[in-house]
Amino acid sequence: MKLGIKVINRNELVFLVILFILIAGWLLLQERPLTIPTPPLLTCEKDSDCGWGTIQGDPMEIGCILGGVTDESPHGLKCICNKNYTPPKCEEQEIAEQVTITTDKTEYEQGEIVKMTVNNGLDKSIYYSYPQLGIERFDNGNWTQIKMVLAGCGVPGGFPYGALSPNAKDELQWDQKEKWCSNPDPSVISDLISKQVLAGKYRIKSEIFDQNTPENKQTIYSNEFTIKEKDETAGCKNLCGDGVCQEIVCMAIGCPCAETKESCSHDCK
Repeated sequence: MKLGIKVINRNELVFLVILFILIAGWLLLQERPLTIPTPPLLTCEKDSDCGWGTIQGDPMEIGCILGGVTDESPHGLKCICNKNYTPPKCEEQEIAEQVTITTDKTEYEQGEIVKMTVNNGLDKSIYYSYPQLGIERFDNGNWTQIKMVLAGCGVPGGFPYGALSPNAKDELQWDQKEKWCSNPDPSVISDLISKQVLAGKYRIKSEIFDQNTPENKQTIYSNEFTIKEKDETAGCKNLCGDGVCQEIVCMAIGCPCAETKESCSHDCK
């Protein structure tokens, strides 16, 4: 009696090899489970919120996606996902990044009204120091705050902050005047002196804070803007370069134009 030995044909062999690969792959996946965190958020409470999954210890970035606001820490900072780190991590974002001061223009003629807008992009109320009290001029490489009085001389100033509701804005104005009291003692009633500010580069500074944490003030700045020189040369004669500094001039047509170190450094030293 002869025993029959079945020869496997080519198609059957291919089928067995594919079946073996599928079974081996299934067994491998059972040993290396995929772990994916809950849907990641742009804002976060912990690093795992930033979308970092693992396959048996091997990191796999899932990535941040847009989401709702989660936790806000008690000291007035908001947590956001930072994808510039490997792995991404949850870090704090300053409130100052979401509160802005802007001016309606970047260049103004002398005496022109400067319109300012304070915008609160947060979902909670804040306090901000009045921008008129924080106007700075760029002088000799440094920002210097100009003199400013709002309430009057000898009048109690009160609380120098305004309140701004969530996602609201305030519109304010500045008349380009620098103001101070004739008596430096703020408690003494005296004359209010007002003068047009010099031409130059300016910005606005303000302090903001969360109403629940007034001790944690943050400083924000507006865009820079320029107040241009006033054109007083119409009808005058330009003598810059003649070696004589024309500081005091007549006012009639044909008189020399007034000169300063800034307008004619050749003549005025």
